[in-house]
Formats: sequence, C-alpha cells, structure tokens
Amino acid sequence: MEVEAMAYLALRFILALVLSARPGGSSAGPVTGFIPINDLGPRLYLNQFQGGLYVHGSKQVPPAHILAGLAHGAAIQPLDTAGRPNPAGRYVLLSVGMSNTTQEFWAANHRGPATSWSFAGQAAANSIVNHTTLAIVDGAMGGQAANVWVSPSASNYNRVRDEQLAPLGLTEAQVQAIWLKQADIQPTVALPSANADAFILEKALGDIVRACKIRYPNLQVVFLSSRIYAGYATTLLNPEPYAYESGFSVQRLVQAQINQMAIGQVDPIAGGRPEPRQRRSASETTSPATSMPTARSISLT
Repeated sequence: MEVEAMAYLALRFILALVLSARPGGSSAGPVTGFIPINDLGPRLYLNQFQGGLYVHGSKQVPPAHILAGLAHGAAIQPLDTAGRPNPAGRYVLLSVGMSNTTQEFWAANHRGPATSWSFAGQAAANSIVNHTTLAIVDGAMGGQAANVWVSPSASNYNRVRDEQLAPLGLTEAQVQAIWLKQADIQPTVALPSANADAFILEKALGDIVRACKIRYPNLQVVFLSSRIYAGYATTLLNPEPYAYESGFSVQRLVQAQINQMAIGQVDPIAGGRPEPRQRRSASETTSPATSMPTARSISLT
C-alpha cells in the first residue's frame, strides 16, 4: 500500500537519525549522562518525569491510538488541487521545522536538490516509494523555530504555499501528512521548573499542529520528533539539556491527545486536538491564509 510504504520510510529514517545521534558512539561528543527517553522506560528523569514513549514508560503504542492512526493513514488518497479525490491527483508529505529538520529531510540548502543520505534522497532512490502521486516537499527552513509557526497566519505557511508547493503545481489542499520537528530557540529554563522551556515547546507544538490543520484542511497524520543530541553545540541556540528535554515535550503532546480521545480531558499546556471536520476542498476555505528519541504520530480528524 502506498501510504504504508511512505509511513514505513518516514519512521525508519527518523529512527535512524536518532540512533546515530545518541551519545556514547565512537565519535560521540561530550557525554550528557541522559538516558534516551525510550530506554528510560518507567524510570524517572530528575525524579519527576517518567520515560518511555507512552504511558507508564511503555514503548508500545496504545491500541486505540494506533487504530486511529491507521484509519487516518488509510484515508490518504490522491487529490486534485482543489482537494477533491482524483486518481490522477497528488498527496503531499511535508516537513515543518527549522534547520535540523530541513538538513535531515532534504539538504543543508532546501532550495537545492536533496542529498542522497537525506529522507527525500533515500525516498527518491527507493523502489517501494510511490513516485507517481506522492509528493515529498521540504517546508522546513533554517532559523524558523517553533515560535514562528504557531499561528496559521504566520508568514512561514505563505512561504511554503508560494515557494515550495506552487512551483510543483501543488496546493495546501493536497497536504495530508507532515513530519514536524521543532525546538524552542535559545532556551534558558530547564526542567523541573514550572516555567521550563520544555513546557513552552509542548504548547508551541500543540499550536503548530492546530495551525497546520487550518492551513492544510485535508491533513490526516503528523509524525513528531524531538531535537537531536546537542552535545556538539557551540552556541546557545538549543544546547543540552534543552535538546534532551524537548523529548518530553513531544511525549506529553502525544499523551495529551491519547488522553483527550479516551476521556475527553484537554491538557492545559498542550491544548485540545483539532476539531473534527470533513474533507474540504480549497474552494470551501475562506481564504488561502484562513517535534522523541523515536518518531510518534498524532492523527487528525
């Protein structure tokens, strides 16, 4: 299945990036002493924050969550530029994020050709990827941290629409899957403070997901990753421990959606998931402007 191949490649690539970035390898930078959150399991970071990808330190996706994700994945289909189902149409996998995101997804300069080792480069060379109706588009850009993506009217979305989608003959109505990797720029407050940048990023990620659902009304699924190991960082842009703690931002955001789907509880930091809506075409919108040690996803209704 086309969608299954796309999701498999996305998850395999993101996981490979994280594993290659973990401290302790032959070319590791300064050792942080932090245990990757997926390996931390039910143990606690700072005696307060439980590890694992999901509740109780588990690495296993809760059944209801994976079923919802599979249902949304199955709903991805070729659409015409107005967002109407059309076998001759396209569906877009879009990256959203900052410098790390574009470098890993496409290349150091996202305006040039994709490097062979990047996600897009590997996908282009892989025979199981649908090269006919799937369009892989790099919307990420260096310097575009979380704070400049939180509003659906942010200029970044216009840039993606006009400079990345339009030249390929694509529209926002055809974007149905996103890889989101973000960071809070120049963080200063670490966990366990109630004002920690990890909580700021959690809120920003929730806002970005909701903004994406407004800009891309046919969006079905968002894959999230956190910042890679920052032991080599030489600036205050996003060093350790903030890079590590961004994993908890992603963990908490995904868990917030799981909780809301299960019991209707809205997380006060992550916010509520996008309101359910039917598939919409571009003609139905009011105007064009109307981020873990492993990848996880949020399904959108």
